[in-house]
Amino acid sequence: MVIGAPLRQTLGAEPVQFHDFDRAKVIADFLNRLGATLYARGVRLALHTDAHSILEETRGMYAEQSRTLVLLLADALPANVEAKYDLASAIFATLIGTLQLARAVDSETSDRILQAGKNAIHALAGLPHAPASSS
Repeated sequence: MVIGAPLRQTLGAEPVQFHDFDRAKVIADFLNRLGATLYARGVRLALHTDAHSILEETRGMYAEQSRTLVLLLADALPANVEAKYDLASAIFATLIGTLQLARAVDSETSDRILQAGKNAIHALAGLPHAPASSS
């Protein structure tokens, strides 16, 4: 189940009202308890950040750090690679997606997803398939 955090401001309110840290703690506590309740019933809860949530600052920090990681990946690619930033972005996206999916499933399926992710990254980079893990 995916849930979004409340809007930063009360829609249509005059004057505009922003949630402060104390209000954010109440919301976080509720979401934490909701997540625990759902997990006990076999449902995982994911918090989706979007541009209009109280987590906008977090989204900005994540975007900045993601750009930094993509640039580091691009710098690590061989000199003869064209469109390094684009390739690094694809590799980064594949890494993130692979890890998210692998964490959400049973161990056997997780191992297959992780191996497929490694193979996809090797294919993107023009390398031979990654050797299978021995786990």
